Amino acid sequence: MHQFSGQVADVETLGPALHVLWLVAPEFLAMGSGQFVLARCSESFDPLLRRGLSLHQRRADGAHGFLFGTSKAWGRWLAARRPGDHVDLIGPLGRGFRREPTAHRLLMIAEGLGIAPLVALAEEAVAAGCTVTLLQEAPTASRLYPRQRLPEAVRVVSYTADGSAGRPGRVLDDLVEWQEAADQLFIAGSARLLADLRVRLAPVAARLPVQVMVEERMACGVGACLGCVVFTVEGPVASCVEGPVFDLWRLAG
Repeated sequence: MHQFSGQVADVETLGPALHVLWLVAPEFLAMGSGQFVLARCSESFDPLLRRGLSLHQRRADGAHGFLFGTSKAWGRWLAARRPGDHVDLIGPLGRGFRREPTAHRLLMIAEGLGIAPLVALAEEAVAAGCTVTLLQEAPTASRLYPRQRLPEAVRVVSYTADGSAGRPGRVLDDLVEWQEAADQLFIAGSARLLADLRVRLAPVAARLPVQVMVEERMACGVGACLGCVVFTVEGPVASCVEGPVFDLWRLAG
């Protein structure tokens, strides 16, 4: 873990409130999908706490991308950065996704901005020769992640709550259809989604390895503040150190 400065290469707009911050720094070379950095999102110490950004994509020119929204003031500050600016960062932090050596048919489930780390994971998996199916869920079409940004080899199926794009409803509605053809499952989304999937996946717990990325507020990044504690079968742990990626069956129900 280091405190370092990331130089802004670009800020890319994907939608009305969705952006990718492209940064350049040698420290990113050590990052894996599912890991994160803590960014200071102002020129001062107000706000005091940093914001977590997960590795989202890598670019051929060496820049690394971080997906974020602009519903909060810190997101709007990031969106206002310009090439050549610098962002103060701490990282790389946490434990990322781990693909089982025998898993070659991967199923990924993303809800909203939870898709951020799964795009990097999908790119890595395709490069390693795996087949990847990514299911994304959002309230409406405008909140879906753009299909064209994912490798062509990735099968993408979208669900919207209002039926404005893809299949209407939730990923849970068709989960049995997808899980039967998977060797390993990766999930990133809300606590509600993880709880629902835990119940639905219980019958295949012995067969299907499932890794989940929890959405907790990461304040210190080193397990000192205990603001991101999750409960596991062994007891409470700081998800910024032990996670943010966990085996689903390690988390307490």
